[in-house]
Amino acid sequence: MATPLAAPRAATKRKVAGPNCSPIGYPVKATTTIYQGALVALNAGYAVPGSAASSLTCVGVAMETKTGGASDGLVRIKVQPGAFTFDVKGGDAPTQANAGAVVYFEDDHTVRLTATSSSVAGVLVGIDDVDTTQAIVLCGQGINA
Repeated sequence: MATPLAAPRAATKRKVAGPNCSPIGYPVKATTTIYQGALVALNAGYAVPGSAASSLTCVGVAMETKTGGASDGLVRIKVQPGAFTFDVKGGDAPTQANAGAVVYFEDDHTVRLTATSSSVAGVLVGIDDVDTTQAIVLCGQGINA
């Protein structure tokens, strides 16, 4: 059995993708358009807009608009992981009571609470104080369920 800490210890910080890292370049799926501000996911290693599909891995938010070339990977897009605000799906909207729970893609700018035929978009940080139709989501942190 592991023993919990009884005194402070030095923790080594690793350089990994996080909310304060620089944008990361990903190859874009052929002929796919990803708009600036969209949730971005990887599908078989190539960037695509977030959608209600069960095989995606969220990597963050597009920092620019790009359209993939004739073949997969000919174009790269800058994607920023971190906490961002997205629309919520009416009828399946997360609430503040769900903070800390994973939320799922509805499309490239909307998240929902249930996983039905969808992939994880990120972890719900909370609901916007002013506009309750907006969720604050931590995305692109290797979160996948």
